[in-house]
Amino acid sequence: MKPILHNKEASGRIIKWAVDLDTYTIDFRPRHMIKSQALANFITEWTDMQTLVPVDHPEHWTMYFDGSLNLDGARVGIYFISPSGDKLRYVLRLHFPASNNIAEYEATLRGLCIAVELGVKRLQMYGDSALMINQLNKDWNCTNEKMDAYCAMIRKLEDKFYGIEYHHVV
Repeated sequence: MKPILHNKEASGRIIKWAVDLDTYTIDFRPRHMIKSQALANFITEWTDMQTLVPVDHPEHWTMYFDGSLNLDGARVGIYFISPSGDKLRYVLRLHFPASNNIAEYEATLRGLCIAVELGVKRLQMYGDSALMINQLNKDWNCTNEKMDAYCAMIRKLEDKFYGIEYHHVV
């Protein structure tokens, strides 16, 4: 920084820029962690604007889910598409300390509970957590007690469906 400030040519440029930019009000605002919450909001609010997945099996319901964690806490977004094209959206706030993986598992668990209440028998689920999808597809083992407990609860709910598939979306 010292060589720049003692260089007459560089100092002149800096002063010129300062004069040019003085007419604008520039405030510094720190960036907040919004990535995961923005993704959950996008899924729940803007999915009408795009075709998410072509329906190969008209008798299947489709569920998209996402859990997010930020400074304000954890939230869950769930989006259902019925075989007839009806759309249902659910947004939940978790009132307990949770990691991002727990938020993802809560989204899955709550979505399955809602699907059972709706009487869904065939379900295709889409989520962005590779860890969770691979654990639910039994491709990876659960190495954490909490994740293992969530997997066990989800396995109990799977018995209420004729068919259920888990897919990873990027």
